[in-house]
Amino acid sequence: MGCCFSTPAGPNAPYPGGAPSGSSRAINSPRLQASATEESGTRSPAVVQSDPTASLASPTSASSRRSRSQQPLDQHIDKPLRRHVWCSSDRTWTRAQLDKERTEFFDTRVTGRAEVWQTVHAALEVMWQSDAEPGATTEGDPEGDTALATAQSILRAAEITLPTGDLAKGVYDSLGHYYPLPEWIVTDPVNISETDEQDRAEDQKGGHVDDDDGAGEESDEVLRKREEKGKAVESQNTVKIRARLSETARDIIVKIDPDDSVRSVAQKILYQSRLDAQSRKIKLVYLGKILKENASLESQGFNTTHVVNAFVFSR
Repeated sequence: MGCCFSTPAGPNAPYPGGAPSGSSRAINSPRLQASATEESGTRSPAVVQSDPTASLASPTSASSRRSRSQQPLDQHIDKPLRRHVWCSSDRTWTRAQLDKERTEFFDTRVTGRAEVWQTVHAALEVMWQSDAEPGATTEGDPEGDTALATAQSILRAAEITLPTGDLAKGVYDSLGHYYPLPEWIVTDPVNISETDEQDRAEDQKGGHVDDDDGAGEESDEVLRKREEKGKAVESQNTVKIRARLSETARDIIVKIDPDDSVRSVAQKILYQSRLDAQSRKIKLVYLGKILKENASLESQGFNTTHVVNAFVFSR
C-alpha cells in the first residue's frame, strides 16, 4: 500500500503516463489529436512556409545576367587625345606664373601612384613644347599633329586611359584610379599675358610693340600709318583666309600677306568684324593650338583653305 501511494503522480512525476512534463515532451512528443473538422473530412488551411532559396533565385539570376552583360573591368575606354582650348575668366596668367605653378603642381602630388604622375607630366611636356614652337604642326589635319600622337603613345605605354580624350577631364590608370588635371595644367589659356623678359626681347627683335600695355592702340596706329604710306598695298602673294569669331560664330574673310604676323592678322580681323578695338582683343587658334603672335600663319602650319578660329575676349 505504501508502495502504491509512494508512486508520484502529477506534473512532477518521473514516469510517463501522467501529466506531460518538460522532459517527457522533449523525449516523447505527444501525438497531435485530429480535430473534429479533420475527422469529418474537411482539413484546416495549413500554414505555407516560404522557401528562402526560391525567393532569392530571381534576383540572383538577374544580377548574374547583368554582370555578364557589363564590360570587363580590365578593359577601359580610351579615346584619341585632343587639344583643350579655354579662356581664363578669374585671373590673368603670365608665362612665368604658369610655368612656376605647373612645376609646383607636380611636385606636390601625394595621391595616386607617383609613376602615373610622372608619365602624365612627360606627355604634357611634349604638348607644351609643341605649343611653344611655331610650325610644330606641319599637317593640315589633327591626325598630323605629331605632338598629340607622341603624348598619347606615352600614356598608352603606361596603360593610362582617357575616357573623354581631353586631359582636362582627367585620366585613369590601369587600376581604375582617377587623376584630375586642371585646365591650366593641360594647356595655356588663350588670354595669357606674354609679359616675360624673353617675350619682350622677341617683340623688340621683331619690331613689334607689346600688346599688354596699350599695345592694341599702338599696333592700330602702326597699321594705319602703313596704309597711309602705301606699305599695305596688296602684293601678288596676297591670299584670302576665313576667320570664325567665337562670339557670334560669324565668318570674316580677310586678305593677308603670307609674311604677315599673327598679331597683324588678328588686327585685320578685328577691324573687319567692326568690334570695339578698345575693349576687345583677338587670339587666333588653329587645330586647338594658340598661334604665337610674333610668327606668321604659314610658319605655324596654317593651311589657307582651312578656317582659323578667332577667339574674342575682353581686354
